[in-house]
Amino acid sequence: MKKAREISLLASITFWATIIGAIMYSHVVFLSAYLPNLPASTSLLSGPYGIHDENFWIPIHPLCIIALVITLVLNWNLLPRRKYILATLILYIIVLVITFIYFVPELQAFASSHQSNLPAAQWIERGTRWEKLSWIRGFFMYCGFVLLLMALVKNRFQRKDIRL
Repeated sequence: MKKAREISLLASITFWATIIGAIMYSHVVFLSAYLPNLPASTSLLSGPYGIHDENFWIPIHPLCIIALVITLVLNWNLLPRRKYILATLILYIIVLVITFIYFVPELQAFASSHQSNLPAAQWIERGTRWEKLSWIRGFFMYCGFVLLLMALVKNRFQRKDIRL
């Protein structure tokens, strides 16, 4: 059981690290070129050679959630770990809800901004706001990653589980 706990936690950390890396890459490389140049930059997403980052984001989120749930179940009897893993899962769910309420619809609007009657200045303003809020969202994701790392070191060297 101890090995399964460790492996599940390491898997969750790995998925989380993958997401953090993608967030940084997206913000530094892609979004920094895309958002300040709306609506002209929509060509980065359209056409046969457009970037389809949803091919990454759609599968990674369920994998991360499943890994976190399994990790939580396997580590449930370890109170210090449970707190960190549960906090990470709650944080992740909150971030995902906000993402689906605000961030995804805005990205969809940006993708079709070239067909809009809004002036480019308004699109650029929306893109700048989106990017700033997304950096804040990314900060919270980093916090979740740190929580998982903290869970990793908790109870690592104890011989007995704490049963609650």
